This record gives sequence, structure tokens and C-alpha cells, in this order.
Amino acid sequence: MAHLPNRAQANGAARVFQKLFPDPKMRCRAGEILAASIEAAHATDAANWGVTLAANSIRLNVGRGAALSLAKNRVSALCDGRLLPKNAPREVTLESGRLQTAPHAVRASFEAVKIGEVWPILEASHLAFVADAARGFASRAPRSPTWRDAHSPAVTRFLSAELEREIPSPSYALLEDLEVTSRETASETSLPELLQSAMRARGLQFAPRHLAAFFTALSAKGLVILSGPSGVGKTALATAFAALLPHSGELENSIRLPKSEVEVGRLPLPASVLRYHALPEHGASRAATLICDGAAHAAKLVGDGAGGAHLQVRGAARKWLVAHQNSAWCLETAWDDEAAKPAFELLEAPLRASAGNHLFLPVRPDWRDEKPLLGYFNPLANRYEWTPFLRFLLQADAGFRAENGLAYFVILDEMNLARAEWYFADLLSILEAGRDQSGRARQPLRFDFDARATGELPPRELFLPPNLYFVGTINADESAQSLSPKVLDRAWVVDAPRPDFRAYAPQKSRADFELNGAQKRRIAAQFTRAGRFAVADQALVAAQLETHPARREDLAALNDALEVSGTGFGFRVFDEILLFCALAAQNGLFADENEAFDCAVALKIAPRFRGARGQAEAPLRALQSWSDARRLPQSAQAARRLLAQIERDGFLP
Repeated sequence: MAHLPNRAQANGAARVFQKLFPDPKMRCRAGEILAASIEAAHATDAANWGVTLAANSIRLNVGRGAALSLAKNRVSALCDGRLLPKNAPREVTLESGRLQTAPHAVRASFEAVKIGEVWPILEASHLAFVADAARGFASRAPRSPTWRDAHSPAVTRFLSAELEREIPSPSYALLEDLEVTSRETASETSLPELLQSAMRARGLQFAPRHLAAFFTALSAKGLVILSGPSGVGKTALATAFAALLPHSGELENSIRLPKSEVEVGRLPLPASVLRYHALPEHGASRAATLICDGAAHAAKLVGDGAGGAHLQVRGAARKWLVAHQNSAWCLETAWDDEAAKPAFELLEAPLRASAGNHLFLPVRPDWRDEKPLLGYFNPLANRYEWTPFLRFLLQADAGFRAENGLAYFVILDEMNLARAEWYFADLLSILEAGRDQSGRARQPLRFDFDARATGELPPRELFLPPNLYFVGTINADESAQSLSPKVLDRAWVVDAPRPDFRAYAPQKSRADFELNGAQKRRIAAQFTRAGRFAVADQALVAAQLETHPARREDLAALNDALEVSGTGFGFRVFDEILLFCALAAQNGLFADENEAFDCAVALKIAPRFRGARGQAEAPLRALQSWSDARRLPQSAQAARRLLAQIERDGFLP
């Protein structure tokens, strides 16, 4: 069982659809079938249907059962058997007699590759059954059927966007949305205020513009370098920001095995998995299945009252729970209205001994290759020498595979004490090699070791997941190495604001403010783009050009001015600036969209200029002139600051 995807965000539904139907044509056809079935149910009874989004399936529930199920490259639909042709296609598996309340129902299952041939034959009988189910089962449906709690607005939102037409939502969902919206409008703190309050609670002060630049740049790219003099809070910003987001110890389906409980064969169940099941009354029980260590054990689901329940087990299952009571686990469930027994599975959280979501790595001057990060094979000891970074990397990979929705941060403190292009070169190249449909890097990290090596070994290849973010800090002084153009071109460089001691007010950490779980999840949803993570989204870039066509000409004019001195930029920089603007419009951290564009140009263009006066002065003056003409104060100020440094030192390091 895999982790349940986000049931509200359309991106969660998009990922599941892509996983179930990798072929775009089949995916589109499956979406059209689901949309037509939803519309048929809604036209009959707007409150008697719902869609359930799971990690490996999508189901349309109508009345008392699942009328349509989409699984991996497979479609299963309930049809009115009276309307089916006598000679069904050989590609279709027909099964009747499954529903006592609808004796005429026939379940038709077929491979998605046959969807074009099979569906025209089944469509009329399926839509007739859906309408009949919504109409005929309404009086017999429970007041609040289990599938209502599992309804997933993500699916209808995804279908509306994908099919470019409005797909209806069930009436009960619309009422709940209105209630939630009204509560949020009345009491919800804005994202900028939430970030500022959380930082102040840790005794930290950052200008709103600085926080906005860091948040948006890291969300857009996944690689940010914080630059500035020592002692201005670069490292504190990185570590404090990571602490604002949920970590693995806070997952709602995380569970511990209490000794006093498991010794008597009792396993308490978290509310996050109970909401998908009809629970027994207090003291009553029903048969269930507990899966642990790959083996299925008989169990009883016992009602505790007040919406709670536990599993009661005995024999081998109880002994297993007792033996593993000191480990951290997450509990998964499969929701199935027709299943005779609810099933629960205990999964060990991979590499979850450290529940933190960030790794702090002080860079050393003697880092001359990738070994301090990725480790190496020791031929004398015939084993692989592991590093904290490699273990953390596998932890992030396990989190992405489990679809836990968490972000993982690697903080490289004083990363320019050694040359970044020496120890970070492999990762830089892989990060820029592009990502596949799932978000993973297209090119893998490769780990070489002898086939006869002993002990714990890493995988031979690892494709970097998109939930891994890198934050480097650098001191802008003569004690460290300067960053090469390769590094600067591939990262966002955020300069720390000049310390203003006149406005500085030392603050202590406050115990009276602490982010709750909902607030952390809200920040995470905005930062990770609802689980898409640091993926270059060309659709957002295209939309930004469509809504702000003048930006194409603005950036083209800037590039023309810089090309005169041989310092123009490429498509990567163009796309990254527009993606930054698109995300800024979504997160609302900047005062307006023009400020976001100004910030993006200042962060992405100004740090590129290096060298003697003859090399850097002309492009900086071109940037200043371009910025002044468009009233972009941050970009103009960045150019003036660097020009002043050239005037003083004669060069830019």
C-alpha cells in the first residue's frame, strides 16, 4: 500500500493519472470516461456520488458501490447487464452477481489499450447503470456513506483543467467548501505574516523582501546560495525555514507501538486511516486483516466509541508487534466499500530513525572531489564508506517513493571554503540534465564498488528525486573561493541585506507562538507546489508569457544590451526568471508582480558579472540603464552596488 495522495490538489490527481496511464492518449480517454460517468451521476442526484483518489487507483462511487474503477492500465466498470450485447468482445472480462442490491449489474473489466475498441460497446449500459444507481440506491444509502469522507476534489479539478470544461462537484462537497472558505477568510493568517511570525518566534528578523526572495527562488529551482558577510543570519535562515515545514515524525499516519498495548495484542489506529472505514459500534467488532512484514494476519476491528477503534490480534501477529515495538512505523489502509474485510498494513518508515527534514554539512577546505558527499568504495576493507549526505539522500528518495509529500533540505555551510565545482560537480550536472515525468533527474548518480563487496552497499544508480533542496551559504570575503560561472548560472544567489543597526531590535525566542500541523502543511503545500517540488514547469512559463507579453521584449532587450559585451544569457535563465514570477504570483509574498520581476532579474543577472573593470563595468552599466528605464529599483541598486565595488577595488571577485 502506498501513501494516500493529496485529495484536494489537482496536481495530486495528475500524478496518479500519469502513473495509472503513462500513455497520454489512454490517459485522456480514461479521463473522458470518468467525466461522462460523473456527469451522468450528478444529473440524477447531485449528492449521491463521490470520487476516491488513492495512490494506485481512482474510483467513482455511486449509491452503495464503486461504479467505475481506474487502476494501472486497466478499467473496470459496472454495467446494466440487460443492455449489454449478447456477444461481448473477448478482451472484456464479465462478472455478474456481485451486488445483491442490483442483480442486473455486471462488472466489465478490460485492459486500457483496448479502450478505443471496447468502450463504445459498453458506454450506454454503463451510463444507464450509473443513473440507475444514483436514483435507485439513494433511499437505501447511509446518511453519510463512507465514500463521502474519502471524496477527492482533486479529481474533478484535474478533469476540469485537462478537458477544458467544468466538471461538477457533489452538492455536499460544495457546502463543505463554502464552510471551509468562510472560516479561512475570517481567521486564516496570510502566508507572509505566517512566515514572519514563525521567524520572530525563533528570535530571527528578516526583511519581508528577503524572505520572499529566498522562499520563491528555492521553490522554483531547488538550489539557492545565500551570500553575505558573516553573522547576518544566512545559516539561521536556512535551518529555521526547514523547521517550518513538516517532517517525517509529523506524518498523520505515523504510529508507535506502545508496549502496554501490543503486549495484549491491541494496536491503536490513528484517525487518518479510520476515516475511510465504517466503524463498529463501541465494543462491537468486525473481521479485518493486518499485514506486517509482508504476511497477512487475521484481526478484529474493534470500536472504541467517539469515532475511535483499534485492531485486536493474537498469535504470530502479537509476537511480531511486541518484537518491533521500538521502531517507527506508518500505517496504511486500502479503502474498499465492497471489501468483506478492511485491510491495514504496517510499513517501516525507511531510514526514519532521524525524523528531521534537513542535513547540516559544514564544508571543509580539503574537499577536492565528490567523496565527502557521496562516499567511496574502500578496496582494502572491501566495503563502501558511507557519508551522512548519502544516507540523507536515500532518506529523501525513500520519502519520494512513499509519496509522503515532504521536502528534504541539504545545507552546505560556507560552501565556498572549497571549490564547489570540485565536490559538487556531479550533482550540478545532474540537476541541469532535466527531469522525467515523475520529477526525477534524467541522469543518475552512479556508485562504483566491487561485485564482491561486503557490508551495506548503496544502489548502483540513483536518480535524484525532486523533493531534495540544496541551500549553500557563502561569505563574500577574501577568506574563501569565488564561485565559478557554472555554479552561478545554475543557482539562485540571494544576497543578504546590509545590516541596519539603527533598526535592529534583538529578540528572544518566543514560546507563545508555534506553528500547528495545519499551518506547516499550508506552508509546505505552497512551497512544494502541492507535491510537484522543484520541477521546471514549462506550462507556468508559457502562462506567464501569455499574461505578461511585455516581459519577453523586456528580457530580449536586456540580453541584447549584454550581448554587446559578451555577457548575454540563455534560455535557462529566461525560463527561470519567468518561473520565479509565476510562483511569486501564486505565493503572494511580494507586494506586486513588478516587484517579483525586479527581484528575479536582480538575483539572476547581477551575480553573473565578474572580473576586471574592463570586463564587468560595461554590462553592469547596461543593466543599470535597462533597470532605470523600466523603474526596477532592486536591479538598478544591484548594478550600482557592484559598480561601486569596481570603482573601489578595480575588479569583481
